[in-house]
Amino acid sequence: MRFIATVTSAIAISSAVAFVPSSTLQSTSCRSSSSHLYLSSTSAAATTGITGTVKWYNAERGFGFIEVDDGSPDMYVHATGLTFQGPLIDGERVSFVTEEDKRTNKPKAVNVARADGEAPAAEAEVEPAEESVVEKAMEAVKEDLDEDERTQKAIKVESFQRARLGMQLDQMAKTKAAAAVAAEKAAAAKAEAEANAAAEAEAKAAAEAEAKAAAEAEAKAA
Repeated sequence: MRFIATVTSAIAISSAVAFVPSSTLQSTSCRSSSSHLYLSSTSAAATTGITGTVKWYNAERGFGFIEVDDGSPDMYVHATGLTFQGPLIDGERVSFVTEEDKRTNKPKAVNVARADGEAPAAEAEVEPAEESVVEKAMEAVKEDLDEDERTQKAIKVESFQRARLGMQLDQMAKTKAAAAVAAEKAAAAKAEAEANAAAEAEAKAAAEAEAKAAAEAEAKAA
């Protein structure tokens, strides 16, 4: 629809121009040229009090473009034209003035300031949120590592206690076995001593009986 309206307007203007005297056209042309020269000289001068929205900004390369509120062409902006630390954020509101870029002879934005004088809310909210997520993830990982470490320590302690208990049981068994062997040896030694004592007593009794019999025999003979 806009294209049809544009074509219709062009046809109407052409028709109207066809009926305008040549002297009038020449006068209008002169005034248009003068007006164009005035606008050109005005655009080359610095313009103040301009506001707009950051269309895009490349923080790594340090430049971007601002969409001007009055509908003018997007304005080039370089990092050297900022009045604050940190890059521009896409979509944030800014105010600026313009001056001629000596390299391109075109206007550029300088003295760029945020419209509210502060960083946009999105910047202040997103970074803490990201840090919070990272911190939570780190805490979770730390808790998992601590839990694994506690589990490993508990396993090691239990293994050590079981090994020590096994050694204690083995030592107790060896001690008990040694005590049994010693008891058996003691019993055997006691039995042997008692047998020796009995044998000695018997031999003594036999010797006494024999001596007594010999004495009685000698007494009879005498």
